Amino acid sequence: MDSCLRREVLNSLNCDLAENAVFLCERLFAEKPTEENALLLARCHCRNRQDYRAYHVLKDGGPLKVLSPECRLLLAQCCMKLGHLSEAEEVLLKKYRSSREAPLGPTENYLVGKIHRMTSRPESAKKYYERALELDPFLWVAFEELCRLGASGETSKILHNMACVAEIENELQSLHINTPASPMDTPTPQNHIGSPLVHAPNRILEETPGFQGFANDQDRYDASPRTPTSMTSPAPRRFQHMEHSIGMDSSMEMVLHVPPTHQRRQTPLDSDTPRRSARIAAMGSRKGRGSSARRQPEATPPPSSNRSVSGQPKNRQYRGGAPERDHESSVKGQTMDDGRKAALRLLTFLGEGYRLLSMYHCKDAIQVFTSRLPTNQYCTGWVLCQVAKAHAESVDYHSAAKSFENARLVDPQRLEDMDVYSTVLWQLGEEAKLSHLADAAVSLERLAPETWCIVGNVHSKRTDPDSAIKAFQRAMQLDPDRPYTYTLCGHEFFALEDFERAQQCFRKAIDKDGRHYKAWYGVGLVHYRQEKYESAQAQFRRAISINNSSSVLKCQLGMTLAKLSKSDGALLQLQQAINSDRKNIISWLEKAKVLQNMGRHQEALEVLQGALVIEHRDPCLHFHTGIAFKNLGNKNEAVKHYFHALDLKPSAADQNFIRTAIEKINVEDDSQDTEL
Repeated sequence: MDSCLRREVLNSLNCDLAENAVFLCERLFAEKPTEENALLLARCHCRNRQDYRAYHVLKDGGPLKVLSPECRLLLAQCCMKLGHLSEAEEVLLKKYRSSREAPLGPTENYLVGKIHRMTSRPESAKKYYERALELDPFLWVAFEELCRLGASGETSKILHNMACVAEIENELQSLHINTPASPMDTPTPQNHIGSPLVHAPNRILEETPGFQGFANDQDRYDASPRTPTSMTSPAPRRFQHMEHSIGMDSSMEMVLHVPPTHQRRQTPLDSDTPRRSARIAAMGSRKGRGSSARRQPEATPPPSSNRSVSGQPKNRQYRGGAPERDHESSVKGQTMDDGRKAALRLLTFLGEGYRLLSMYHCKDAIQVFTSRLPTNQYCTGWVLCQVAKAHAESVDYHSAAKSFENARLVDPQRLEDMDVYSTVLWQLGEEAKLSHLADAAVSLERLAPETWCIVGNVHSKRTDPDSAIKAFQRAMQLDPDRPYTYTLCGHEFFALEDFERAQQCFRKAIDKDGRHYKAWYGVGLVHYRQEKYESAQAQFRRAISINNSSSVLKCQLGMTLAKLSKSDGALLQLQQAINSDRKNIISWLEKAKVLQNMGRHQEALEVLQGALVIEHRDPCLHFHTGIAFKNLGNKNEAVKHYFHALDLKPSAADQNFIRTAIEKINVEDDSQDTEL
């Protein structure tokens, strides 16, 4: 009866009949209360979304002092889901462990690292994540966590080890860009709603010596002479169907916006056929394995017990036997080894692009994604969303929106990163598209935090901050560990001038992620509005220490220093803001104001004229240019720019302000308020 019940339980799990599996497994456990059956019952409860029951089955199922690694792993995961982080750490490291048991495996290291990250121990978390990736380079979630912690050195080392296994270390070395690290070795996060994002450093891979680009996907993986060369299979059926369904042309430069500088061939990454002699190939065909390049090699790695720390499978000793069987085993091993290398090549380039994006070297990240990935990998929702976020960080909102639209074409049910897409639409003023995105998200999943962030942005764009705050608070309830949600909510409170609650939201975001520079920036904004300029200066400097290339942060710091009458420091920060992003008109304008306050009117005029070359339809620029001309005694030019500012239809209050300035054109009034 035991074997029959167990077989039916597994069959119910395979058919996703969790309730039936729980019922049958309870009968099995009552009949035979072993640790193996307790583990199976706990898994049934987890599949039935009853983690609390699984927790008690594993913890209270019997007087067990030592649990198997599988039981401890599931018990720790249940503890984490229930919020018992200290108990989860104890289960993984101390409790129920045998003194002679092997060290932690990759998954256990990852979970311990996650616990340490959630309990504000980032340095030890990095070590556990790194150890997990040394044991299993395919543990992508650990790599993502390392990137979010800003562990640039650790991630570079891991990618180098993966490249060595995949035999592409020379090509990866050409992608590495030596950029000076910030004092905290941190990436540049994306900006909050309503402020321009920053430009990444202008370094592109074409500037790398010897790099001439790739004509097709084949060349991207043949940069190393040791890379397998037979990668000429057609696109998968799913991708061919997608081409016709979204109207893509042969060069794939229509809907999915594949950069035209790289002609992409539809080449699956794992379609490389291992090199082997004609005799072995003939033997493989006799065995029914085939030798066509279209056959997909087996990519399943060997068991963890046969894997070394570097991730390479250990060499098996020769045990004798028939020569034909030995040759067949060598062919199978070579196929698995080549499939593993192909998978590691893919993860290496994906990891390098993600690492650059987490450091907010956005143009470099885009270059890696577009030039190093084959078409069928590039045209996936995840990659297109990473490219879109890189464009958004570079203040190229139109390209970001296009990439997000392409991601939704290939993956319509994707909700991850769609909150960032809603922010992009907010910046572009696309209220209709933003509302359509919110409707689509609500119809897909009402209990996703991204859905309520999108809804909150819709209300924010409609200038309904109260409804926006309610939506953001709902997103916080669904996922309390998302710092971006707290930051968005903080800006809504800031718009309502509820500075105390705004600061509370920003502080909560910092508690969730100490490297979340947007929250430090938000705290600085609150102190700036409260005229606590010394404290605001400290917050902005803290944010710049995390993201030292943000034009917005440097501009705000310059404005704060100007309020503190530190004109030289203000001019330095404002010029650095201009150098970081010449399209940031506020930086030009604030620099001109500082120069005017210092009596350097000619220099102020030159700064304003330079800004007008970039943006000539800004009424504020024309108004301040008129003030500069008036201070230089050229009243005719001053009136001309005043009227030009009126022609650009500013707000009603600003129009009255400009008309007052025109009426006082002949009045020498040094105390005139110049804030438009």
